[in-house]
Amino acid sequence: MNQDIINKYLNPVKNTEQPFLLVSELQQLCSAARDANNTEHSHDFYTIYLLKEGDVNYSTAHLSEKIPTPGLLFIGPGILHRMEIAPTSMGSTVIFNHAFINLEQSTFFKDLPFFSDDQIYSLLPLTSKSADEYENLIQMMKNEYHGELNGNGLLLKNFLNVLLLKAQHQLHESPLHSGASIPSSHHSTLLQFKKLLGEQFNQTRQVADYAQQLNIQPECLNEVTKDLAGITASELIRNKILNETRKLLFTTNLSFKEIALQLGFEDTAYFSRYFKKHTGQTMKEFRQHIQNLSK
Repeated sequence: MNQDIINKYLNPVKNTEQPFLLVSELQQLCSAARDANNTEHSHDFYTIYLLKEGDVNYSTAHLSEKIPTPGLLFIGPGILHRMEIAPTSMGSTVIFNHAFINLEQSTFFKDLPFFSDDQIYSLLPLTSKSADEYENLIQMMKNEYHGELNGNGLLLKNFLNVLLLKAQHQLHESPLHSGASIPSSHHSTLLQFKKLLGEQFNQTRQVADYAQQLNIQPECLNEVTKDLAGITASELIRNKILNETRKLLFTTNLSFKEIALQLGFEDTAYFSRYFKKHTGQTMKEFRQHIQNLSK
């Protein structure tokens, strides 16, 4: 077992200005982090799983699903989840943080639909042939990866961009998180909604207000989100607020009142009840839970 892999996964760099990348065999990583993955947890980095075969179960507070293989599984930062991956599962993982992709300057990455802001994962189903193609691409990344970025950072970033561009192109043939045939306009609507949500969630919390900006009926917006994300637009709004709350509880020392105000809630007591109602924990309990997991 490569101890460096274990340490980097369980203790990634906390300085968000320092680029972080990890490329690993699925078996190696999941054996190293099995205990952590089997408990509810969240990360401050992006994860791509290439799942070629085996049993994989993914669950959040709102769902529990067996992930079909082969496929690409995308999990964004701050999503509280649990992963159960059978020891016989085959595949690879690519993990990176904001600094590695230079998020502030990457308009390309911001427009990608893979890393959801809600608690629903993004899955791109693959054929055996396309899974082999992704495996070859990730293998080239592994050949360049030596635990430290050194002079290989640019090449690794280019490999990652190729992987994401390839997945984006394939998305038109195989919709995310659904085996059904979904109109391409639905994908565009969802992306526009998520863009608006990312900009306005701390000001706008009504589905009708977002639907008006998108020039569609609230019922239509709900149909789109149910088709592509599996939940209603109001649930997406709620999950965005809850995940932003979790991020602030995890990454800052802001008081609960300061967090409530930052997220657009002037009544701290109401916001505290809102958080507990939808998570089953008080903000204090959640912060303590995350701190214990990080030790």
